[in-house]
Amino acid sequence: KIAIAGGVAYLRCFSTSHLDVEGKTVRARWADQGPFQALTIHAAGRKPGDPLRHGDVVSLQAVTGKTEAELLLHGIVATSVRPATLPQEFSGFAVEATEAPQKPVWTLTRAAGEGEVQSDDTIMLEAGGLHLGVVGGWGVALEGDHEECKFKIEIKDHPPPPRIGFKGLLNEGFENVEWFGRGPHESYIDRHVSARIGRFRGSILDQTFKYVRPQENGNKFETRWMALLRSPAGTGAESCAGLALA
Repeated sequence: KIAIAGGVAYLRCFSTSHLDVEGKTVRARWADQGPFQALTIHAAGRKPGDPLRHGDVVSLQAVTGKTEAELLLHGIVATSVRPATLPQEFSGFAVEATEAPQKPVWTLTRAAGEGEVQSDDTIMLEAGGLHLGVVGGWGVALEGDHEECKFKIEIKDHPPPPRIGFKGLLNEGFENVEWFGRGPHESYIDRHVSARIGRFRGSILDQTFKYVRPQENGNKFETRWMALLRSPAGTGAESCAGLALA
């Protein structure tokens, strides 16, 4: 499998963990190939879908958060701060995901030399004389050539399925929700024991929980019925749009 510009890849360090990003923090904690570890690689001068090659200057784009409207994307970049966790035998700086997502920063080189970058190639990433690496489970930018700066680039056998869903808009004025089911907090089929069954009410906006990593949130398990409520201006009374669930 060939690594391509605009494609998702995973960087496995010498400890077999993959580089991962949570918020702006860059670490290498797990061997998973999940959303924390997924990096979209953009290359200067290459169109999406073009093969990556030895010597390309690339950005490493990660998802660093989510608003109610969009995913937050940033590129991994070296800072000017020496991390407290870095042993004295190394000279280098911390890295974090704070750069513009598609700004090329790192020069990608293959241990095998010239040619297209393929899955399982050993690669290094250098920027301004510093090499991206992992020491003690933390992402760092090191001076010099170290084993800690070598990664295996990996491409999943099967890309993740496209996201399928829907968006809806509420008519102006709907501000509250009432439901009979589990509450008052969110609950799921595998996490609902702490949510008692009853009749609950709250602000629609309060049902959203803004996790750092975008994911499902605000679910109410075993809901029998729900109603969206609004108060016409100046009346003090509420009208509702209801939905009964079998």
